[in-house]
Amino acid sequence: MQIIKDDPETAYEEATHRFGIAETLPPADEPTRSDAERLRFYTKNQDNRERFADEIDELKDETTELARIYHAQLGKANARRLGRQFRDLRLEEAYVAIYDGQVVATAPTEDQLEETLSVIMPNGKQDHPYVYHYDP
Repeated sequence: MQIIKDDPETAYEEATHRFGIAETLPPADEPTRSDAERLRFYTKNQDNRERFADEIDELKDETTELARIYHAQLGKANARRLGRQFRDLRLEEAYVAIYDGQVVATAPTEDQLEETLSVIMPNGKQDHPYVYHYDP
């Protein structure tokens, strides 16, 4: 008998991701997931990011699309934390670019932020940062 070491919600999400919801008995084999679907699942929460760190490292640089997905998922996770910190600092509305877990640019409008990103980001990676609209 295998003991569930993770929290039940994480175990449920992994089982649902791997096997889907059983519609018949016995359930079909594990459905095939695209690399993008797997990467989104692996980066969904902190537990998954720690548990699937090796898989994430393998997938994130395979294609530019997977790299973009990776940075967007990390940006979303960091945006929640940053939003709380910005509110504590009583900052005004802004657009924030998050890349690889770091704030790389801010601007009062999205157009200004995109312009800044086109200057500071390496070629081909201008669309990789996650753009977070902070609105207190």
